[in-house]
Amino acid sequence: NFNNLSFDGGYLPNQGGTILPLGWGSYPTNNEINLVNSQVTGMALYISNTTGSIQAQMGMISQSAYQDAYKVAIIQPNTLYSVRVACSCPSGIRLGTLVIDLVDLSGGLFGNVYGSFSVPLSSMGSLDAVFSGTLLTTEFTQGVSANLQLRVRVINMGIGADVLIDLIEVFPTKFPF
Repeated sequence: NFNNLSFDGGYLPNQGGTILPLGWGSYPTNNEINLVNSQVTGMALYISNTTGSIQAQMGMISQSAYQDAYKVAIIQPNTLYSVRVACSCPSGIRLGTLVIDLVDLSGGLFGNVYGSFSVPLSSMGSLDAVFSGTLLTTEFTQGVSANLQLRVRVINMGIGADVLIDLIEVFPTKFPF
C-alpha cells in the first residue's frame, strides 16, 4: 500500500527545474533530485551531486509506512520485511551508498531507525540491476509506530556521482513474490 514506488504514478509540477514524484515528501536542496525517463519503463527517480563537494546526504524522500489513505496498515506487526530496488549509476562515478530504511519522523526530524538496506554505488553498473535484502530484521511486536516512514537517500555521495532508481518493492520476507 505504499505510494508510487515505481515513480510512474505522477509528479508535482515543475518547481524550480525539479519534478518531484507524487506520494513522497522530499527534502532536497540544489536540485539534487528529479524524475526522468526510465531505462526500462515509465519514469525513474534521479539523484545527482552537482555541488562540487562530497555530500553527507542527498536526494532524501520519504512517505508513511504506517497507514495508507484508507487507514489500512502498510507495515504489519509480527512481520519481517525485505526490499528490492532496481537502480543504476549512469555516470560511472561510484562514490556513495543508496540507503532505504524504516525510520520515525516526528516534529520534522528523523529519529529511530528500525531497519535499513543499503547498496554501495560501487556495486551498481550503468544499466539497471536489481538488488534485494532484508529491510526489517526485528518484528514490531507492540504495534507499528504511527510516525513510521519509508525513507530513500544517498549518503556520502561523491562529486558528480548519480543514482537512477527505477523501482522499489517492499515485501514480507516470508513471501518474496
